[in-house]
Amino acid sequence: MALIAAAKAYTIKQTIEALPVVYDEYLFRKQAGIAYPPPEYDFGFYKEAKQMVLRGRVLAGEPADFNF
Repeated sequence: MALIAAAKAYTIKQTIEALPVVYDEYLFRKQAGIAYPPPEYDFGFYKEAKQMVLRGRVLAGEPADFNF
């Protein structure tokens, strides 16, 4: 149990430490107009996630596109 708790804590710590770097990269790509490459593998999740986002935008009264 302690090992699992330590692994979870380590994962959370690593994620928190990576967030500023990832956000800076996101801002750079957005300002430069550089698109993100599609994931190498997604097991069908990528397509499903896109559909869920578009459906959510429609439900929120927004256009069904990715122009945020």
